[in-house]
Amino acid sequence: MTAKKRNTSQDELLPLMIAFGRLLRVEMAKHLAPLSLLHLQTLQFVAEAGNPTMREVAAYLKISAPSATEIITALVKEKCLTRVSDPEDRRKVRLTVSAAGKSALKRAEVRKAKAFAAVIAPLSARERDTFITILTTVTRNS
Repeated sequence: MTAKKRNTSQDELLPLMIAFGRLLRVEMAKHLAPLSLLHLQTLQFVAEAGNPTMREVAAYLKISAPSATEIITALVKEKCLTRVSDPEDRRKVRLTVSAAGKSALKRAEVRKAKAFAAVIAPLSARERDTFITILTTVTRNS
């Protein structure tokens, strides 16, 4: 019996990529609670950007200023971020990652790895190697 030839058209790939992304997001959400992936992405940006403004966060996330404010407020309530006045322009508010925020980022790295491991667990070692090769090729050419 011969193996069924797979249709590798975009019509098949796109739904599979969307489903994989959804599966990964669901698994990440389970492992990262109580913070969301968006909260962690925001924390990471603030840590790397070095005291950005709310407007800079909104621009980075490609969301509106009110949506960014909502995310920042949640992170402040979780004690992951602090708002500080800009020493050169007191009208501006800058953001800094607190000790709790740094700790949350460290924990998230371990948890993200566990979530990804759970998603790719059904793959054999050979399939994982192939997956890595494919992703490397796609991302290198983007």
